[in-house]
Amino acid sequence: MSVYREQLETWLKSIDVKANSVLDVGGGQLLVKDRVKSWEVKDYKILDNDAQYKPDVFADINQPMTEELKQQCIKFDVIFCLEVAEYLWNPLQAHQNLYGLLKDDGVVYISYPTIYPLHNPPLIDYIRYSKNVIKKLLTETGFSTWEITPRIATNGVNALHDFYVQEGMHPMKNTLEIYDIGYCVKCFKK
Repeated sequence: MSVYREQLETWLKSIDVKANSVLDVGGGQLLVKDRVKSWEVKDYKILDNDAQYKPDVFADINQPMTEELKQQCIKFDVIFCLEVAEYLWNPLQAHQNLYGLLKDDGVVYISYPTIYPLHNPPLIDYIRYSKNVIKKLLTETGFSTWEITPRIATNGVNALHDFYVQEGMHPMKNTLEIYDIGYCVKCFKK
């Protein structure tokens, strides 16, 4: 398992989930309920745009929600959107959808890549995120508060530093954020 994945799994293992309803966006491949610290949930649904995973809700989070889909979906207490952000070609719409599917006082857990190679499936790996754009997306979609946990380069931090120097790049000074390789974020809808 990569350090990148280990950091995500460690973060998930710190989360106690006690809720009436949970939506797992893109979770058909790897169920979140088996990866958190504790799980006490009455209604667990998976939303995915890939029919092979047989999601409860078949939809593309990049698209505006149709009235039919809104009626099909209840509002959820908790939403997970893990290892999906790089596939968002319309991240503002996707974040608006997450916000809209969440009950007041609900929580969304999202992971974002910052430095990660292009990967499969081909042709749909679109975007990487800085902490600044994450904050902007959350603010623009109405989230009032959030907690951002960085995923930090460990074994490769010296290689990353050397890469910046060798390529003549000028990273921001006096911050270790230049070694953040991704983020795990907990967002609150108040």
